[in-house]
Amino acid sequence: MVGRLELATPEQRALLKQLAQAPVPAKPWAYYEMNGNRTVMRGAMPAPCRDLGRFRNALVLDEYQARPSPSLGAFIRLNRLEGSRRLILAGE
Repeated sequence: MVGRLELATPEQRALLKQLAQAPVPAKPWAYYEMNGNRTVMRGAMPAPCRDLGRFRNALVLDEYQARPSPSLGAFIRLNRLEGSRRLILAGE
């Protein structure tokens, strides 16, 4: 017998809902720029995403599969969070 245990807290579910209901993003949260002869990553992760913790990518991808939204789909696509199994995102 195989079972599945959900380990997302109510706080994480609330943060995922914030991401899903946010305005559709137009650019990724991080970008690279040259600083002399080295590449530096700039930008700040949105607070709801940062506060999801260590397994944020898995939680975001699972939320999109369960309750797809244009905002969450754009967030995943822009920030390249598709994971090892590429999701079919709306708009592709």
